[in-house]
Amino acid sequence: MAPAATDQLQRLVDQADGDVLLLHDAASAAPLADVDGDRLLRAGGAGDLPEPRAWAAVLVAVADAAALRRLASVLPKVGGTRVIACWLAEGEQPALLVPRPEWPPLTTCNARRLPSGEWLTVLRFARRLQAGGPIAELARSAAPGGTRGHAGLVVATADPFQVLGSAGAYDEPDDHFPPDVVLGSGAPTYEQPVTGRQPVVVTDPLLLGGPLDEGLLNPRGFLAEASADVVPLDSLGLDPVRGATAALVAGLREHRGVRVGWPADPRAVAGLAMAGVPLVGGPVPADARAALGERLADLLTTEVDLDDPLRRQEHSVRLRRTALLEHSSLGWRNRLAAAAGTPFRAFPTCSVLLVTRRPERLEFAVRQVARQRIDLELVVVGHGFEPDAGLVHAQVPGAVVLSADAGELYGDALNRAAGAASGDLLAKMDDDDWYGPDFLGDLQLARHYSGADIVGTPAEFVYLEEVDRTVQRTERSELTGGFVAGGTMLFSRDLLASVGGFRPVVRSVDLQLLAGARAAGGQVYRSHGLGYVLRRTASGHTWDAGTDYFLEPDRVAEQWAGFRPSALVEPDPER
Repeated sequence: MAPAATDQLQRLVDQADGDVLLLHDAASAAPLADVDGDRLLRAGGAGDLPEPRAWAAVLVAVADAAALRRLASVLPKVGGTRVIACWLAEGEQPALLVPRPEWPPLTTCNARRLPSGEWLTVLRFARRLQAGGPIAELARSAAPGGTRGHAGLVVATADPFQVLGSAGAYDEPDDHFPPDVVLGSGAPTYEQPVTGRQPVVVTDPLLLGGPLDEGLLNPRGFLAEASADVVPLDSLGLDPVRGATAALVAGLREHRGVRVGWPADPRAVAGLAMAGVPLVGGPVPADARAALGERLADLLTTEVDLDDPLRRQEHSVRLRRTALLEHSSLGWRNRLAAAAGTPFRAFPTCSVLLVTRRPERLEFAVRQVARQRIDLELVVVGHGFEPDAGLVHAQVPGAVVLSADAGELYGDALNRAAGAASGDLLAKMDDDDWYGPDFLGDLQLARHYSGADIVGTPAEFVYLEEVDRTVQRTERSELTGGFVAGGTMLFSRDLLASVGGFRPVVRSVDLQLLAGARAAGGQVYRSHGLGYVLRRTASGHTWDAGTDYFLEPDRVAEQWAGFRPSALVEPDPER
């Protein structure tokens, strides 16, 4: 931390008219040594806090957004204050928040990058409030994804005894909000009147370390084309405490991959995998394999040609999918729930909406849904015909089968399907396109780590039936904003209701939903396009740009004779 940077914190201490609390992490302890004052109290983490009291200011100084979120997740009550400052030694932007209506008015919010490169946010309120609330909101806002609640599993730490939030602490646990699981021994474990049972005490070191933060370690920003060399992991100068960081991942995006040599920190390796960094290496030692899990360890030893952009991206997707499911809060809470004997659902329930005018496509379309490796509900609407319910149920038992008049608008037919669906999430799939078996699972993950209201994929792979040719188009992915293909959209039932449902239009119903979501302040996230193939035929499309459009040289990355999807689509023997 540069002298000019510490001067800013020192000025806040000097201006305070009472006791000042300085919360910091291990990485910030040495640079903060010069900040002093007669009424300054330091705390190197939640377990080092003084008794709650009234503070003239509460300062939080940490390495980055990940450290802020870790601190906030275990922060007990620290007391009240009118002034809160948050210092991030590195990051792409300052910590920000939207004031909550129950707080006193926020009179000043000053967020800026200092000449030395650090970020400083200073909040001043009209009256004193509990400091933990704004600190938790700063932490939540630092990464919108991976913060959708505790999924029904309440977890507490033993020292200090504190219930964990996904990115921000709850109040100290009491008989009204008891935990299901306590991490570490030493906390009270008497039978709770609310649950009627004692919490399960977990002492497994692999679980005590907590999850990796998928809100920050995720594929956002992945580059399909990377020209820099593959670099050895041991050349990256990994901090043994911080492990993989968002800044480190950003610096690796231009590289084709990282070669893992052992010994290495398994958590750092898993964090890079969650971010989609292509990893290769030799045999994984037994202790590292136990920490990584068999599936991720096996992927690390897979032979991959990282010079081939498509093979490299396929490998990245397999790595990120496995690591996100096993090492993020999803996998961590799933293992804790198993230890506690508590049901756990990582994702909301999902219904697929399939509206088709073509009886001849029905069997093919239902098969694409049946291939999906997630639990789902299928709602089929025959637009102008009565679907064969036996055919549908033979592939997807329990599917809802409906029909709509041929004259009914497409948007209304989709609303009919949505009204019959029971899932919290709705996925729109088309009747003539191909979907890999992990297509919907990957969209669920993307929604979780991005925090977006609508997630989908580009139409990166297109099969041109007239000329029997597959085209891979130059489409960017893993980013917020941009168009997503209409047959790939996943969104919540609440989002659809907020925009009034699908618009009753003849065409462009997908664009109308995207535009409506954005107009309502929603975000659209574009995930990878390797698990989807758009089919184009001579006729029958509501949007028909013609074959030549898909063969424009400046938009074509690669093309092949015949049907050649990405390997992630996996063979469909009856295509």
